[in-house]
Amino acid sequence: MNRKRILILLVAAAALAATAVYAGWFRRDTSLQGSGTVEARDIRVGSKIGGRIDKVLVREGDTVQPGQILITFDDRELQASLGQSRANAEKARRGYRHEEIAEARALAAQAKADFELKKNGYRQEDIAAAQADLDRAKADEIRTHLDFDRYEALAKKDLVSKQQRDTAEANWKVAVAQQQSALHKLDELQRGYRPEEIASAEAHYRQAQANLEKLASSSLRVRRSTIPRAPGRRSLRRHR
Repeated sequence: MNRKRILILLVAAAALAATAVYAGWFRRDTSLQGSGTVEARDIRVGSKIGGRIDKVLVREGDTVQPGQILITFDDRELQASLGQSRANAEKARRGYRHEEIAEARALAAQAKADFELKKNGYRQEDIAAAQADLDRAKADEIRTHLDFDRYEALAKKDLVSKQQRDTAEANWKVAVAQQQSALHKLDELQRGYRPEEIASAEAHYRQAQANLEKLASSSLRVRRSTIPRAPGRRSLRRHR
């Protein structure tokens, strides 16, 4: 009886052990495990237009989808530029006002006068006036120099004060500076304008003239397109 009981217990234990081994085999993790380094690729995201960022809608590490908005820009400058473009288009459509054409004509005339002045050089009257200024400056320099020499000699003999001597010297130095300035002005008038200054004035004149012609032709086209057509004449025959 005891043998049977022992045998039954042994069989039951063997069955439990086999069941545990069988269950552990099928529940065993079959995934491949190992150690290594995962490398990621950085992708730089750019915008076709620049500007001040208004909102950032994603954070670093977030998963994004194609076409998803990542950031938004402050469009106030773009809206202002768009408004200016629309205003220019409307102005071109309706034509320019007489005041704008008159202003452009005045600018073109001023640019032409400046170009002609630089191309032809200074007037002889201006050169003569500069020569007269130089002559006066030379005379003042000679007079103040003589005054300074006289006060210098008197100061050495203690016949005048040091302040009087210094005042005479200061007046002479001012006269020397004025003479140099007058000489520089005369040289500049005699040399005339540099070639690059003449070229710049000519370019400015051409641009102003082209702008005037553009405004005038645009307004002329607008006037022609808005002139109403005269009604056709009808001839009446007198029936006898």
